[in-house]
Formats: sequence, structure tokens, C-alpha cells
Amino acid sequence: MFVLCIAVPITTYSEVYVSDKFGSIPPPISINVKAGQILPLPLRVAELNAEIRISVNSTQSSFDDVKLLVCNTAAKDKYLSGLTASCQNRSFSSQTNFILNVKGGEEYWLVFDNKGSLFTSKQITMQTYVLVDIAEEKRKEISKGLEKGLDNIFRYIESDEFDLNIVPCGISNAFSTRDGGHVTMCSELLSDVTQKNIPHAFTGIFMHELGHTFLNLWGSPNFANEKTADEFAVALMFISENFPSPEGKTDDEVSPEEVVRDLIKYFESISNLSRETQAAMLGDQHALSIQRVNNFKSILVTPKPFIKRWNSEIYPHLTVVALQSIVETPHVGADIELAKDLLARKKACGSVVLSKCRILSE
Repeated sequence: MFVLCIAVPITTYSEVYVSDKFGSIPPPISINVKAGQILPLPLRVAELNAEIRISVNSTQSSFDDVKLLVCNTAAKDKYLSGLTASCQNRSFSSQTNFILNVKGGEEYWLVFDNKGSLFTSKQITMQTYVLVDIAEEKRKEISKGLEKGLDNIFRYIESDEFDLNIVPCGISNAFSTRDGGHVTMCSELLSDVTQKNIPHAFTGIFMHELGHTFLNLWGSPNFANEKTADEFAVALMFISENFPSPEGKTDDEVSPEEVVRDLIKYFESISNLSRETQAAMLGDQHALSIQRVNNFKSILVTPKPFIKRWNSEIYPHLTVVALQSIVETPHVGADIELAKDLLARKKACGSVVLSKCRILSE
């Protein structure tokens, strides 16, 4: 047996991009405006400048004679008192869409006026989409944290490099590109998991996208499979749990179990069997949310045999530092002998990161 080494120069091409705008999709609102009633609804806006896209629908009502106005607080109070108020009157016949640009710290109200009706209530649904400006200092802080995270990833995993983008997408989603494995995390997703108080779900979904990316860059034929990416994400979190951090242990570190539990809560929160079944019929490759929940729960019950099945897939792509960590502080389901064997081969080849080592035998 002999070792053939082909050293590849290490060049950093990865880039982190954080948009100067973050999008969020608040839950839809359904209201009933009684006959003769004026109903004001506050627009919840952060202290930063924002663009609010508003969609209002009253098609479930028998008549569409309700009025819609946009007012600041002072104008709203005047209007409710029957005084002349400087509000924006939005023409409203069954449904309307409009954009409202607001300055940070100002409070606005949507005022639904059904005084023109003597007997008929109006059933109205409203959906908003908020695009908030991010301060440059905050954007740089987020970028710096993500860059540090990518550096840690490449400290432990051998792979071609890829870019990471945090941008508004208009939907709560994330994806990895087939060409290059670049990862995009939608800011709407971050807002969604924050509103639902399941912040670790964002980490879990990022790990899922890393599953697509790494399997793609490693040449796996299953890189596009959603269940495979889910399982890769969980396995990698357990395998890397004891990897040493350059900054040392911190109080805000979370366990793989905590991340998976938040993933379960997230997919339970978005589960919609009829909608997901229809999407599957149109070609969506994702498993039903309830199937993903059940798979995650099953892994948590017996993580050890599950992780063992992934060791042979992931270990060969780990760096010397990562393999040494497995030998010294084994993770759940660790294969220490495999780690030692790979470690010896990489050391014999002089491979630390992004080197091509091939073991040839007679």
C-alpha cells in the first residue's frame, strides 16, 4: 500500500452577504367590522424605517361599502371623534393592495369605517409584509458573526467553499444552489422562528441547507433529497458537538437535541396537510411536515445507531483537527477506529484542509 498525495492550495473564495433590509411576514389578521362601527388597527413598526406592503380583502362580505384610511395617531384620534382628520383615504372595493413607507418611531393606524352600513357587518382579512431597514453597524455585526461561523465550518470540514447570503425573499424559506452550493437564508425565516420563540430552528434549517451543499460538493447522488439533507444535518450536529471552538465554550451554546426539538416545533407550526399534498402533486420534493416531525422524533429516541450509519459518509471529509477531536472526546455513536484510520492516512498525506489524498493498494 502507498499513499498518493495531491496537495491543493488553500484559497478563500467564500463570501458572506447580509442585506441592508430584512423582511418579515406577520400572521394574517381576520376582523369583523360591525355595522356603524369604526375599527382602528395599529401597524406594528420597529424603530427603523420600513416599507409595509398591505393586502386587504373583504370578498366574504355581502357589500363592499366599508372605507379604509391610513392615519397617524393624532389623525386617528380626530377621526374617531368625528373631526376632520388628515388621513390617507384608500379606495377599497372588495380588495386592495398598497405600500406604506414609514419612518422609524412613527405610529400608523389602519382605520376601517363601516358607518355607512346600518345592518351589515364586514368580514375582512389582512396580510402585511414588512421590509425593515437594517442599520449598517448591525449589518456588519451580523456579517462578522457569520464569517466567523464559516471559518469554523472550514476548520473542521473539507469542502470547496461556498457563499452565504442573508436576504429578504418575500417568503419564509432557505435554499442551496445546485451550482456551487451557495446557501441563502431568507430573513423572513429568521423573523418567523423569532416570533414563534423557536430560534434554534433557524440553526437547524441552516444545517439542512449545509446538508444539500456538502453532499452536492462531495458528489453525492442524493444531495437534492430532502430527507437525506434532514438526516445529514442532525448527524453532523451530533458528530461536531464536541469539536473544540477557537473561542472556547460559551454560555449560549446549544445541544443538537435542543436544535432538533425546535425543528420539530417549527415543522409542527407550518404543517398543512392539504396544502403540502397539493404542492407534492405539483412536483415539490419536500416530505410532508408531519413526516419530517416523525423522523426527527424517531432520531431523538435512538440517536446512537442513526449517527453510526452516517459516520462513514461524513468522517472522510473531516479535517485532522476534527478527527483528533473525535478520538479524544468521542461523540454519541462515534467510530473511534475509523477516525484513527482516517487520521493516520491524512497525516501520512500531509493533508490538513482541502487536500486530495488517495490511498492506493495493490
